[in-house]
Parts: sequence; structure tokens; C-alpha cells
Amino acid sequence: MVSILARDAGGPALAQVVMCCPLTHIWEPPQDTDGGRLAAWFRRLYLRSDGDEFDFRASPHHAPDGSRLPPTLIVTGEYDPLKPQGVAYAAKLGTAGVDVGYAEFPGMIHNFTCMGGAIDMAGAGLDRVAAALRRAFAEA
Repeated sequence: MVSILARDAGGPALAQVVMCCPLTHIWEPPQDTDGGRLAAWFRRLYLRSDGDEFDFRASPHHAPDGSRLPPTLIVTGEYDPLKPQGVAYAAKLGTAGVDVGYAEFPGMIHNFTCMGGAIDMAGAGLDRVAAALRRAFAEA
């Protein structure tokens, strides 16, 4: 979302976007589980009215123009419920000509990169992010 706003405002120029387990479309989640009820509660806090879920500021996948965005790395886990959104957004950006990388980590769950003390693969995810940032900043 920030990259879209920056592009449309004429800057600032962003060197790299990193999206770990991204929510690119804020849908109405099923509310028959504790997780679904919690997601619905966050959704109600974030959105002001019906239809806001299609505003690109809440759901960047719905931006009408996906072109001219900075290089983007999307990282997901194999068992992340948001993985399909990450895959779809990577495809949308790639179709629009954006330099996009997608990395799926086998056996991983949502937000695994934040669990370095508990999940060894978190380090591998962060290494992938750090490599993308090092490359982007070296070229900037």
C-alpha cells in the first residue's frame, strides 16, 4: 500500500518492498473459530464501512494499477492461510512488469519469520529478506 501511495504521489522512491505473509485482500473471515472471530474483530477496527475491503489501502490486491512499483519480495509459509494471497499478489505484480520474487518456506506457518527463538526456519526466511534488502540498497 505504501509503495502504491509513493508511486502515485511521485515519491519518495522506494528501493525494495518486503512482504512477509501478506494480507493483500481483507475479506470477511468465517467467524466459527476463535481465529475467525479475532480476524473479524480486527477487520471491524480497520475498516470504516462496507466496501472498504476493496480500497487498495486496505487490500492492495485491488489497486487498479500494479505497475511501476519497486522490486518486491513476498515470503510465505507452506501452511500460512494467507499464502494464496501472497501467491496471487506476486502474480499480479509480475504481470504488471514489477520485479517480484516469491519465496515459500516448506512446513512453515503464518508469521514464521517472527519466531526465531522457536523455529529454525525463521532464520532462513530472514536471510532471504536480508539478501533482498542488501542487494536493493547496494544498487540504490
